[in-house]
Amino acid sequence: MTYMAGSIGLLVTDRNTWHSRADQAWGATRVWNSGSSFETDSSTWHSRADQAWGASRVWNSGSSFETDSATWHSRADSAWGTSRVWNSGESWEAAYNRVLPPAAPGDHLSASGTFNRNATVWQPGPSLTLDRTGYWVIVAGSNCIDPTNGNNDHNGLQLLIGGSLVYSGGTDIPSNQNNWSPWGGMRASAPVQYGSWNSGTVITTNGQAGDNNNNARNSTIYLDAFFCSTQTYPH
Repeated sequence: MTYMAGSIGLLVTDRNTWHSRADQAWGATRVWNSGSSFETDSSTWHSRADQAWGASRVWNSGSSFETDSATWHSRADSAWGTSRVWNSGESWEAAYNRVLPPAAPGDHLSASGTFNRNATVWQPGPSLTLDRTGYWVIVAGSNCIDPTNGNNDHNGLQLLIGGSLVYSGGTDIPSNQNNWSPWGGMRASAPVQYGSWNSGTVITTNGQAGDNNNNARNSTIYLDAFFCSTQTYPH
């Protein structure tokens, strides 16, 4: 009886030991057949690991997302701008937009006026003020048309930029031309001016028109300024 009791005790001990081990080996619950087993969880985590690896969706096959992340981070840095660091400094897009010319061909300012003038005295003509800093083309012209036949008639024009005289000249009708109406009038044009001027620069004109007897003529002066977009001054 003593021997049998001892054997039964050993069997109970072994049973408890293996039961405990089975519980520990089952799964996260540490209770046999309760909840998901480690085997089931293994399949779940294996699938999750595959999905998390990279574009191949198979663990350790192809480039991992970590490797791809470094690759794309490097490419994003290089694509950002002159700093070659993402979100640091001016981006290429911002730089492009900064120098992009306006949708319209450019700013156009104009002024004109008709005056009854004197052949020997300069009188103020139309003027305009540049509205931005940059490169401009400036054109000025004068046309004198009068129904009275002319003899030794004169049409003069002056152009001043920022107070500085850049042109002073005109057109004359010879003394033997008693009727210049078929000519379409006496035209005077200043040479086209191109240059860089600051915003607020004032462009002014003066005019003369008449004959050698100091009879006044009607003269119209046209003044135009065209803004030219450049990389330095795009707008």
